[in-house]
Amino acid sequence: MKNKLFFLFILIAACSKNSSHHSIAVPDLIQAEKTRGNISGRILLYDGENIAATDNSGITVSIDNNTVTTQTGADGRWTLDSIPKGTYDISYSKPGYGTGKIMGIFHAATNHATTLIARSESMNIISSIDVSNIKTASFSSASWLVNAINLGLIRNGLFIEPIFNNPTSKNKPIRLFFSDKNDVSSSNYSVTEKIFT
Repeated sequence: MKNKLFFLFILIAACSKNSSHHSIAVPDLIQAEKTRGNISGRILLYDGENIAATDNSGITVSIDNNTVTTQTGADGRWTLDSIPKGTYDISYSKPGYGTGKIMGIFHAATNHATTLIARSESMNIISSIDVSNIKTASFSSASWLVNAINLGLIRNGLFIEPIFNNPTSKNKPIRLFFSDKNDVSSSNYSVTEKIFT
């Protein structure tokens, strides 16, 4: 009985003290959550003849060097959950299809808002066709501009035409990877462009 009375006395004494001097600082989790939100998008798969796949699942989507990853569903949609405010490069890959990047996505993350990447990305199955060279030329007239658009990419007054052996007469999707470094590859690049040629 004495132990119970002693415990009751301690409890009453503790409750009667000014709690503002003895409060434990707890982070404002609700406020912190308001500066996070989801990033969503869609990636579609295509075969070597540019025919859309019926199942777009299994594409790995990652942010910030794979610290956060997710997978696409059958419809190609993906969501990265609870991402803090910032600007991100998003990578995606699937065995047999290669890799791709979505560069410089600004994510406001205000009040749990989702950043939706409106334009769908696409991936083609890796082809056995190798681009053996690229041809570049400048254009100086409107007719050159039309030809440049028809033949390939236009970048800073140049058109770029990939040179490759196409065993069929069908147009082929080609993804070109660009960098200002010599070790450019499909996994180490600054910008990528997809064309049909």
